[in-house]
Amino acid sequence: MTAFDVSERRIRDGRAESCARTFARLCAHTVPALLDAAGVGPGTRVPHVALPARGSRPAG
Repeated sequence: MTAFDVSERRIRDGRAESCARTFARLCAHTVPALLDAAGVGPGTRVPHVALPARGSRPAG
C-alpha cells in the first residue's frame, strides 16, 4: 500500500455511515437514469469518480 492509499483510508475512515445517510440516497435515484442516458450497460468500463475531493467531508 502506498502512502497515498494510507492517507486516503485515514481521511475516509468512519465516514461510510454519513455517506450512506446522505449522498448515497441521492445517487440511488439519479444514477440509473444517468447510466441509461450515457448508454452504459453490462460489460461497459467506466472510471470510478464517486469519491469526494481530497479533504472534503460528506454532510451529516
